[in-house]
Amino acid sequence: MKNPIHKLTNHTSYVYCLYILNDGRLVSGSDDKSIIIYNKNTYQPDLIIKEHNSYISYIIQLSSGELVTSSGDITIKIFIIKEVQYEVLQTLNYHTQYINKIIELKDKKLVSCSDDSSIIFYSKDNNEFTKDYQISTNGPCYSTIQIKGNEICYSDYQNNTIHFYDTLERKIKASISEISNYHSCRALFIMISKDF
Repeated sequence: MKNPIHKLTNHTSYVYCLYILNDGRLVSGSDDKSIIIYNKNTYQPDLIIKEHNSYISYIIQLSSGELVTSSGDITIKIFIIKEVQYEVLQTLNYHTQYINKIIELKDKKLVSCSDDSSIIFYSKDNNEFTKDYQISTNGPCYSTIQIKGNEICYSDYQNNTIHFYDTLERKIKASISEISNYHSCRALFIMISKDF
C-alpha cells in the first residue's frame, strides 16, 4: 500500500467527521472537541474551533456559507467563517440525545435527526434558525436525506424501515418495511440516496 500524500495529525483523539468547504478547504471534527479547517495548500490548520463541550459528530456548510456542527454535547452550533476567523452565530439545543445527521433542504430549512427518536425542522428568520416543527420516529433516527420535490427519506433502523415523508403535508407518504435486518436497511437507504 502506498503512503498517504499528506498525514494530518493535528487532533489529539479520534476524527469522527470530515467535510469539504465551498472554497475547497478540508474540515475535520474530533473526539477532542475541536473542529479544524486546513489550508488547502499547506495542509496546516487555518483555524481551530473549540466551542463544543464534547466530540464533534457532524459537519456541513450551508448554501449561504455558514458552518453547522453537531456534538455529543447535544447541541448544534452555527458559525460564520472568514478565512482564519470565526464567530458563533447561534446554538440550537432542542435534541435530548446524540445528533446523527444534519441536512439543508432545498427551501433552506435545516433538518436534524437524533437518537432521541425525533427529526427537527428549523426555519431561518431574521438570520436566526428557530424550531419550526418536530416529528417522532419509532426509534433512533440515524440518517435522513432530501429526495425529490418536498420529500425527505429517513431511516428507522429500530424497525428496519425506511419512510418517505412529505414536508408540505407533514405526513409519511410511503414506507419500505419488513427489511430483513439493520444491515439490509442501511444498504437500501444508501442505494436510495444515490438514486436521488
